[in-house]
Amino acid sequence: SFDFTALKFVQKLKILAEIRGALSFLHEHGHSADLTPNSILITELNELRLVPLPISSDEIPAFGELVLYIFHTDGIPARIEDLEHLPCLHDLVSWMTDPESRPMLNEIETHPVFWTAERKLAFLNEVSNLMEFEEARSVIVRKFERRSRDIVGRDWTRLFPREFINDVMQFRSYH
Repeated sequence: SFDFTALKFVQKLKILAEIRGALSFLHEHGHSADLTPNSILITELNELRLVPLPISSDEIPAFGELVLYIFHTDGIPARIEDLEHLPCLHDLVSWMTDPESRPMLNEIETHPVFWTAERKLAFLNEVSNLMEFEEARSVIVRKFERRSRDIVGRDWTRLFPREFINDVMQFRSYH
């Protein structure tokens, strides 16, 4: 099986997106894949290949387990708890492996883990527009503020170039 430990985070997310795309293609053609580390083939050109098998009802939790394998470190398989510092990925894996609320593949495809940068920016813009009209002590503002440090740290402005921050501050004030 392929050694994922040397890959960067972004490369691992790209592989997840490719696996998701390959599963969609297989489903459209009446197939499924045995999602184990040994069923993922990476060619010399770094192209992903899945081994097709008859459709399996265990495919979604297996995909979740495969995410844990891809994000393992030092040869130690990850556990869901190990992804808590990556809330979006943690949410996806928890959802995929929960027998009570297991999603369908088309639902997984819409998860924020697989959003493009443009979609993420559009979402943040929509949220920002909605928040602009909320009262400072509303429930939604308090919930956002309570989790904001988990998401962006103490100073979110350090994540962007100074020119961008100066431009944004002309239109809105941010705390």
